[in-house]
Amino acid sequence: MITAAVPLGLFSPVLFFAFQTYGLINTSSSEAGVIQATISARERRMPSWPPTRAVVSSSHLPI
Repeated sequence: MITAAVPLGLFSPVLFFAFQTYGLINTSSSEAGVIQATISARERRMPSWPPTRAVVSSSHLPI
């Protein structure tokens, strides 16, 4: 299980920032600001995944 998670842990940040940089290069600065703000707000609201019984029962799943 741990050996399967190691490549994901190494490549996930690299791929995230690579695609983020590519996307920000191809948009205007105002669009990029809105996208960055909504991504940050969305990450703060997301519950843990997979959802636990408490998260599912309280109906605070992300929209």
